[in-house]
Amino acid sequence: MARQLQIPGYVMLGWMMMLTLPGPVWAHTQTINAPVVHNCTPPVRPENDQDDHLWRAFLREVDTFRQCVNDKMEWHRAAAAAHEQNAREVVQTWNRFVQVSLNAPEDFPYPPVETEEAE
Repeated sequence: MARQLQIPGYVMLGWMMMLTLPGPVWAHTQTINAPVVHNCTPPVRPENDQDDHLWRAFLREVDTFRQCVNDKMEWHRAAAAAHEQNAREVVQTWNRFVQVSLNAPEDFPYPPVETEEAE
């Protein structure tokens, strides 16, 4: 009769965590350290001895590149502002929860934020 190997549940849980956790953690660190990706392509400067047609085309491409970079910058600024607003709302939700559910004093969070003293 064959004997079955019995492994305690906590050992299996530990093995499962060890096998699955490093992947998402590694992927997250790669995302943080990843280079900024955008579709703005800088124009290639023509040689000095080229005709005016090429230079005018280059300057149009410079304007297009500048606009692309500005658009990306504005998009990221708007996203940062939205993230900041969401963070404030989460803190307000937490503070309301603490005041209502945990019977915190009305001046929670304590100590109150210090204001500038009049000189």
